[in-house]
Amino acid sequence: MNLNYVGSVAERFMKFRSTLAVSEGVAPNLFNAISIYIPKSLAAKQFNTGAYTADSVTADKYAVIAVTVDNYKDVLAGGSNLLSQWLPVFNDGTNSAVMLICIVFDDTGFTATVTDKAVTWAPLTKAFNELYFVSFFKTLFSEHYDGSKKEDGEESQKYNDSNYFDMALALSYQCEVESTLSMCLLEVKVVVPEKIASDTNKCKILSYDRGKETTKCTTLTATDLDTRAEYFWGYLNLIGGTHTEVHVHNGIFMIPIILGKWFEAKNTSGQFIGNKLAKIRLSKNGVKPTGLPSPLNSDVNLNLAKDIYTILDSKNVGYFISIANDSDSDVELVRDRSISGMPVTAYNISKWIDYTTAQDVAKYRDSVDTLTKPVLCNQQTYTDIQGMLIGNIQKFSGTNRVESVTVNFPPFSEAKVGNSLQGTAVWKGKYIDDLESVDISGSITF
Repeated sequence: MNLNYVGSVAERFMKFRSTLAVSEGVAPNLFNAISIYIPKSLAAKQFNTGAYTADSVTADKYAVIAVTVDNYKDVLAGGSNLLSQWLPVFNDGTNSAVMLICIVFDDTGFTATVTDKAVTWAPLTKAFNELYFVSFFKTLFSEHYDGSKKEDGEESQKYNDSNYFDMALALSYQCEVESTLSMCLLEVKVVVPEKIASDTNKCKILSYDRGKETTKCTTLTATDLDTRAEYFWGYLNLIGGTHTEVHVHNGIFMIPIILGKWFEAKNTSGQFIGNKLAKIRLSKNGVKPTGLPSPLNSDVNLNLAKDIYTILDSKNVGYFISIANDSDSDVELVRDRSISGMPVTAYNISKWIDYTTAQDVAKYRDSVDTLTKPVLCNQQTYTDIQGMLIGNIQKFSGTNRVESVTVNFPPFSEAKVGNSLQGTAVWKGKYIDDLESVDISGSITF
């Protein structure tokens, strides 16, 4: 019991002082997180009581709900579309790496601002600008993804998805503007027509070829909601399309299934970065090729007809395709490219290297030792920084995704500009994509 420590010899004359070393905690990896932008009009049904308060979201305020393998059953409402769509990403409750960052933005009275090459909505823009750095992958939540609206029937069956395509254009635009840590993943639900001429979808992504879309979509001004939905791909392409990947499906929500597979195992880099997003076998979760039902078995889908997949291929739109003649419930995603043709995995790797090296150098410059051992703008610092960058690049050598890496750092005398170090195109590497096709000929003699 401390009765008379104050004023004692121990207190007055025995001077000891310890410091508490504060270490940086392991924060969720932004490359393992997925930002899901959710319109307020849809949010109330998606979350359990206490996880989300509708009144907290206004034109100037948004809500952020973090969902992990530990809390997703408590946070997401049972029977909700958000839970049913994203359940696969948690891999039956075993995936502790992934985090869904649900960002609820106000869509009350939604009317987008449309300019020559942009669609924006102020509450979405505000949420994005203040939260873009929390994840690399970003997507938009919808209950239907087809722009449809149902006003008849039971109250619980009514819905309004008519603003989906404008909201998707707005999110894509933000990802083009802030591209350092952004890849927008979007999907469109379609009814596969028997023939292109009978396409009844609000969005004609299946039936309008690249030429028609690019010819039509030269400016966004003087367009209306339905036109922007009809030519959705064309307007995405007009906005930029470098940081947006689009998939079409006809029943099964694709993005959670694809990312669920991506998160199954880390590769030799110690990351999920560099894993395949396409051309890999996907099973379970009701996956089927994106096509019409088979006339032999209605539980099995045919693949898309050639005239349709030719259009999608030319526009770099993803879809599910069967793997072989016995893969009735196994499929692959045909591509992981933005609509402008940039490989998503290559971009993912490059942004991870940029981000991680920036963090490493910042911690190096401002470590606790720099009080007495300052990090100077000298040759040693320049050499150390090179080592950090090269080390992060080499993490991917075992994945065989990046080869022919060369470094070309300028000499220190050129790199030093005032108290800064600068270099342009100091390294390059070749990204190796997945096997696309095999074309082998031969002959038999008799």
